[in-house]
Amino acid sequence: MKVEDIRVCVMRVGGTNCDAETKRAFDELGARAEVLHLNEVVKSRNLLDYNVLVFPGGFSYGDYVRAGAIWATGTLTKLRKDLKRFVEEERPILGICNGFQVLVEAGLLPAFKGVSEYPEAAFGTNIPIGYNCRWIYLKHENSGRCVFTQKIPKNSVAVTSCSR
Repeated sequence: MKVEDIRVCVMRVGGTNCDAETKRAFDELGARAEVLHLNEVVKSRNLLDYNVLVFPGGFSYGDYVRAGAIWATGTLTKLRKDLKRFVEEERPILGICNGFQVLVEAGLLPAFKGVSEYPEAAFGTNIPIGYNCRWIYLKHENSGRCVFTQKIPKNSVAVTSCSR
């Protein structure tokens, strides 16, 4: 598939942010990205018309551990069948910041069996509690199947500057 044929759905709900920046990043790659509210996807769009799904960051439903559970529940309630098919067809799904919480809470990560009925991972509270800005080291355990990380060498270490 040519990059200009790729359609990206950047999902949003109240409190999300960086959706415009996420759209811009995909647009600059040459893909066709749209920012759509969850309700808009449900009422007037078809999730399966998109090749990529992105849950951006922000503070939807608060900046708390498990805040993503509310967005995940709403998404599953309204789009479970289409989301399950999206996963079965191995279409890429990206979760950024709070969007990553959504993926875990929806049972999409750690992706052992597709869409799990229950979350198979959990988040813990930061110590000290609250937003922390510090260096976090992530070791990449690349299996080679993720289109977002497949070119990152296995066992390499990346550094990010914030932790929630």
